Amino acid sequence: MNAPMSHFQAPPELTAEDFAARRRALAERVGEEGVVILPANREQQRNRDVHFPFRQDSDFLWLTGFPEPDAIAVFAPGRSEGELALFVRDRDPEREIWEGRRFGTDGACAHFGADEAHCLDDFEERLPKLLAGRRNVHMQLGDRPELDAEVTACVQRMREMSRRGPPAPEAFLGLDTSLHELRLHKSEAELAHMRYAARVSALAHAAAMRAAVPGVFEIPAVIRMAVRSMDFFAGRRRFDGYVTLGCVIRGETSHYDYVCSESARKLQDLACEHTLALGYGILTCETKEQAWVRAAVDQKNKGRDAAEACLAMLEVKRRFHLFPR
Repeated sequence: MNAPMSHFQAPPELTAEDFAARRRALAERVGEEGVVILPANREQQRNRDVHFPFRQDSDFLWLTGFPEPDAIAVFAPGRSEGELALFVRDRDPEREIWEGRRFGTDGACAHFGADEAHCLDDFEERLPKLLAGRRNVHMQLGDRPELDAEVTACVQRMREMSRRGPPAPEAFLGLDTSLHELRLHKSEAELAHMRYAARVSALAHAAAMRAAVPGVFEIPAVIRMAVRSMDFFAGRRRFDGYVTLGCVIRGETSHYDYVCSESARKLQDLACEHTLALGYGILTCETKEQAWVRAAVDQKNKGRDAAEACLAMLEVKRRFHLFPR
């Protein structure tokens, strides 16, 4: 993994005004008769107390910029008390020691433009007021069945009480013609981020192609060559981390066992001896079909896991002040 190239820089992060502009555009599509309900993604447990790396739901992130799991956004254009309400995890000092700092309700308003913010436990109680007087509820039914049930039950109760209270919503609409269509049109700031991502990806692919080797057994040797090259060309080339990708499929002889064990052992030796940030993505499989399942980006995506492991080890190295190597 090459160090970041100095001849171009990452574009600035999107600002609060960028997200506010997105909400204004969505308000024009939804109108004051509509309300948008978006859930954040949930953390997915990997095993016991270990979770998969969290990735925010794209729609939720596009509208709010809020990065935490389990939150719910309710966007009601033209609402006098405030258009954007966020329901978020409450602050928990003990959990934050292990999981990282949470923004809480105050942070949701201060940093992400929410007009009001509440803890998640208040969602059911406050939802009727947010839906009152709205004809259409815009949300993706089927993505979160438990949220679907909660919202539809609330609408049903409002309909039963409509003679004594404000009008209840009449219809549920998807997000295809409102939010999703808006996301197709990119701002200049978004285009700058896309161009930067494309350039970084192109450089990474080119670097990976230059480092391709005949087989898994040769991977440790080429990493040792890269480490050695820094002794000769320290001023011109530096590798911060290494992601090893390959696949060994069991055959009819013991060759499989030698290749797998020896390559893994030598990679571990290199990582320990030279304090390398190394992500191990070499698949050891029984069949080609099993290998595709583990490699495919829409299935187990072990290549991504290896890259994320490398980045995590880079952060550990930074904490121990072990750069440049």
